[in-house]
Amino acid sequence: RDVTGTIQSIPLICGSIMSKKIAEGIQGLVLDVKTGNGAFMKTPTQARDLADHLIRIGTDFGVKTDTVFTSMNQPLGDNAGLWCEMLESINCLRGGGPDDTMAVTYKLGARLLIQAGIADSEEAAISLLQSLIADGQAWNKFLEVADFQGGDIKVFSNPEQQHKPLYARDFLAPATGYIEAMDTYKIGLAIVSLGCGRLKSDDAIDPTGGMEFVHKIGAAVNRGDVLIRCFNSNSDKLDQAVALLDGTISIGTNKVEHQLFL
Repeated sequence: RDVTGTIQSIPLICGSIMSKKIAEGIQGLVLDVKTGNGAFMKTPTQARDLADHLIRIGTDFGVKTDTVFTSMNQPLGDNAGLWCEMLESINCLRGGGPDDTMAVTYKLGARLLIQAGIADSEEAAISLLQSLIADGQAWNKFLEVADFQGGDIKVFSNPEQQHKPLYARDFLAPATGYIEAMDTYKIGLAIVSLGCGRLKSDDAIDPTGGMEFVHKIGAAVNRGDVLIRCFNSNSDKLDQAVALLDGTISIGTNKVEHQLFL
């Protein structure tokens, strides 16, 4: 869809998402439908339209289908990129994930447990999920699944030593105040330019590339504070990415609270 310029086509999104799920023979499905400046569906109305189509297709094929609406008006979690996201996922499974990532994870997981009849409330479901992380069962199940699919789980014995970037640069706050908004779409373009995505089919991917979001919406910052830490193993691409971040973070006098769920 990226080549043909049809990424936002609802019929094609539905076909891409639901065909794989239905082919797997699943009985229940919970979908995280993103909306906001960094999502395909820019407005809640567009997101609900997409959700209605996804639910209708799931229902027609006998799959219990539910949706959760979450905001992409700021990046989710503390990191975005390639291996850095893997490290963050590991932290999540080991009980140290960012609050916003875990909130979304728990809500999605809770809906599935309720669908399956394992829990009768969101509170009970989240408590169960938290206990599975706390006692190590979630992490062990991930290793089991990775091994079953042919993955080399030895890399997880010391994951911090894998794909270490050669270069890093900080994007600094241009003013003092509160972060009022983040242009997640443009931040995403900067992440691609680090080597974390392709603009052309033959572009090389850099597994070491990514960003760490040191401050997000609502944070008080001083001029010169680090807002985003960028890293990869190509200094030219790193310079390009940092330049693309100019103007992506709005700082003002109002303390704004980011709304994660819509």
